[in-house]
Amino acid sequence: MARDDGAGAEAIGELEDIRWANVDRALEVARAYADVITGIKVRLSAQHVGDDAERTREALRRARRTADAIGKPVMVHPDRTAIALDEILASLVRGDVVTHVYHGRTEGVLDEAGTVRPSVRAAVDRGVNFDVGHGAGSFTWRVAHVALDQGLVPGTISSDIHVWNVAGPVYDLATTASKLLHWVCRCPRCCAASPPAPPPASGWAASSARSRPGPRPT
Repeated sequence: MARDDGAGAEAIGELEDIRWANVDRALEVARAYADVITGIKVRLSAQHVGDDAERTREALRRARRTADAIGKPVMVHPDRTAIALDEILASLVRGDVVTHVYHGRTEGVLDEAGTVRPSVRAAVDRGVNFDVGHGAGSFTWRVAHVALDQGLVPGTISSDIHVWNVAGPVYDLATTASKLLHWVCRCPRCCAASPPAPPPASGWAASSARSRPGPRPT
């Protein structure tokens, strides 16, 4: 994860040069620190690997090969990706993780009609874990609402906290978890406010709305 987003248009994604995805070197590190390495993550958005579909596939193949060699899962970060989510999911097996499940960019869990993709449901059925990975721009309220209403519940809730979102909208894991509780729980005794109605089920791929910062819960 070497991208310098502060460089603006001059920023270079960590895998725009595929040589950075060095399987042998990754295996050396993973084996040397086997007590703390829990898996292999690959960010497949165009921002990080570029717009070339074959380079994106090669990055995914190398992540898969490394993870298989150490017997640990792959975690994939897809959005605005040069290859289809269906193709990405086809390479994942039980125990692997798709993070940022409720992002509002292209190659998300919802199709153009706002329906959970069949490939997503098939992946859940075979044991692929879909993780919240809230972050700063990787969680969209509309997608979360519609996906949850269709039964796509995350297997894990993580904050993806870092220096750019610790002051909002993420704050901490408890805040992230409380957002999911608010949407899942419709009981007036538990929730101070009811979630708004979902928007029209069109234009999902074009939606990139972010979770807006607000007052920190007390």
